[in-house]
Amino acid sequence: MKILVAEDNRELSSTIKRGLELFNFEVDTVYDGVQALENLSSISYDLLLLDIMMPRMDGIQVCKTLRNRGNNVPIIILTAKSEIDDEILGIASGADEYIAKPFSLRKLAVLIGKMTGQVNKDQVDEFLDLSFMNNIFVVKSAQPVKMTFREYTILHHLAENNGKFVIYDNLKNIIKLQDDDHVNLKVLIDAIEAKLSKTGSKATIVHEEGKGYMLCIKS
Repeated sequence: MKILVAEDNRELSSTIKRGLELFNFEVDTVYDGVQALENLSSISYDLLLLDIMMPRMDGIQVCKTLRNRGNNVPIIILTAKSEIDDEILGIASGADEYIAKPFSLRKLAVLIGKMTGQVNKDQVDEFLDLSFMNNIFVVKSAQPVKMTFREYTILHHLAENNGKFVIYDNLKNIIKLQDDDHVNLKVLIDAIEAKLSKTGSKATIVHEEGKGYMLCIKS
């Protein structure tokens, strides 16, 4: 699935691009309305993420121009909360949906899925302040974090049982470790903890001898 992101804030544009690529979307970026129209006239996209306030041509005019040309690409308007009137104008001009800044990657992914059928809302799980999908986890208000399959499987399983200890054998079985492979399990847990800490998540993994591991909120 190919998405065009038209957003003049390059840092935000880069964040959106990296996040959507983790969901296996192909993403192009442009930074003004004229370039957006040029790309859309020569490249077939499945979705357009369109900022309102852009140089050379704003998002509202881009919407109008596309619809006047008969281009029916699905459009999601990216808008600041202070631009509520522009949201309404954007929909009236041919946009299909809008999402207010700041927004979470999960919310954007679910909205894209609803419009395109490429992402099922049921595939996006939330526990504590974490969202899970397709081997990544997202901490609310932070960038998505890519994990190995084993790391993701362990963290997601602990999240499903948050507040409860999960025994060693259970964790080893779901990631197919050998019976005596306590060392590698500890290495994986440490790697997960490091990624949680880096994102500023309130979640932490507690270890208690004889009981196993538990995901809970930091005290």
